[in-house]
Order: sequence, then structure tokens, then C-alpha cells
Amino acid sequence: MHSSPRFHFLLALIGMVLLGLPLWNMLHPSAPARPANTPASHVEQETAPAVLTVRFTGKPATLRITDRNGTIAVLPPEESSPWETDVALPQNRHTAEWTVEAEWPGQADPNANEAVTLELEPPAAETRAATRWTTGNKLHDTFSFTW
Repeated sequence: MHSSPRFHFLLALIGMVLLGLPLWNMLHPSAPARPANTPASHVEQETAPAVLTVRFTGKPATLRITDRNGTIAVLPPEESSPWETDVALPQNRHTAEWTVEAEWPGQADPNANEAVTLELEPPAAETRAATRWTTGNKLHDTFSFTW
């Protein structure tokens, strides 16, 4: 009983398809299903806790940290430097861009130098720190962190 070359080719082709389908499904998973009533723009992001340490020269009368979604932290009146607070970072991003607004009491002295340092400790990543200096008694600057 001799088999034809076509029969051997057909058997090999069927074997490759049967072996290839599970491999294809592993390498190209389908997108996770989203609830029918939830628009894509309103899907909640998973967050991870992180520690933010704020250091400053001279105690500011006000210090506020915000991002494009709102307030991250506000310096309580009784806190001094260094001040630590917990923040939530989106797990799917590896950057954070925050705006710091601070004001020190007293008249704006053009020779006075004040500084704010933010130190961010994201989960399972290296700590990042950045410092901004200002002359006078006001600071309004952006801090960007990448990990």
C-alpha cells in the first residue's frame, strides 16, 4: 500500500494547522471584554501606592501639588520638612508630571532663594528626586518623573 505524495502533504498540513492553532492563540490573545455599558474613556485605571517625600527650605505658607486630574497633595499647616505622604500612581504608566505651587510668607525679596524637592518612591522601581529653586517668595513649576 503506497501513499501518494499529495496524501503525505495533506497529513503534514493538517498536523501543522493542529499544532499552529494553540501557538497562534498564545501569541495573539483576544482583547479583554469590556462591560457593555462602560465607555472606553471611563475605564478605571489600576493604581499602585507610592511614597512622596517633600523637602523645602523655609516653611512655605502654602504648598500644593497637582496633576492634570486634580490635587495630589496639600501641605498641612503643622507639617515641617521633610513631609511624607502616600500617593497613588497609575500602574500602566511609567511617568508622572506634577505642578508644584508654593508661597513663602513675607515680602518678595529678589535675593531670597527658596527650594522644593520632591522625592518619589514608586513600587518596584528606583526612587526619583527633583529640586526646583525660585527667587522671591513664589514657586510655580512642573516636576516630571520617569521610571
